[in-house]
Amino acid sequence: HVLLREGLPDLDEFEEVLAEANEAVGFLSFSSRILDKATRDAIDDLLPNCAYRQDAVLFDRPPPTAFTPPPERDKAPRSTPPHLLFGTSPLNAEYAMLAAAA
Repeated sequence: HVLLREGLPDLDEFEEVLAEANEAVGFLSFSSRILDKATRDAIDDLLPNCAYRQDAVLFDRPPPTAFTPPPERDKAPRSTPPHLLFGTSPLNAEYAMLAAAA
């Protein structure tokens, strides 16, 4: 923002832009988008999957046990075949002939 401000002197202050994007500019606005997102993530992920350890003062994922089901995960993405990334063998042969002629 500082670098943009040098070229654009009419640019609003960063704090004003952040408050506008965060919807925290209204009268008596006690909530914001950032706070809502952090709260929603804590409720959806942290609380059901972690345990609070008082001695270490942190949330810790418990080790998997026989009575807890394994987490459901999406399949790993299939890797793209090399001929789709770098061309086909006929194209490679054409390129080799053109490179040899040059």
